[in-house]
Amino acid sequence: MKKILLFVYPTFAEFEITVATALLKNKYEIITAGLTKELVISETGLQVQPHIEVSEARVDEY
Repeated sequence: MKKILLFVYPTFAEFEITVATALLKNKYEIITAGLTKELVISETGLQVQPHIEVSEARVDEY
């Protein structure tokens, strides 16, 4: 399955990613990336645990 990298950052807004992830989730594996692997908290308090750090991302995998 092809993969998509989704960058999450402190205080991101869910509306920025909701439609895209809903449309893509059935065709792509969605991998979350943060500046670190520490828990990221959105502006509404949603907690997201990044799969990888951005520095670990390899462009040829996405």
